[in-house]
Amino acid sequence: MATNTQIKQENLSMLVNTLGIDLMPAMQLQKLAKSLHRSHENECNYGLTPRQETRERNIMVQIESIAGHFDLYVAEQGDPRGWPIIISPEPVREDGRGPEQRVCPF
Repeated sequence: MATNTQIKQENLSMLVNTLGIDLMPAMQLQKLAKSLHRSHENECNYGLTPRQETRERNIMVQIESIAGHFDLYVAEQGDPRGWPIIISPEPVREDGRGPEQRVCPF
């Protein structure tokens, strides 16, 4: 079974090699995914304060900015049991069938 570190490295490789994101922005996306994942967990367990809601929106703005720089589309996956961000070279389909990739929150 793969460790979180191995999964993170494989995901980073996919972001760089498959989606064409530069290394530093790809690492930043993983960091933002981790923050967003924690926010989703807090929202599920306790609810969010107005300050936390604002922070979550700001995280998504940063994610969308990075993805937009590489002409990619973003969807937020709010279930805390899954990976929080879906990135795709075309609009993300609700049925999950397409070239989208998830961003690792580890």
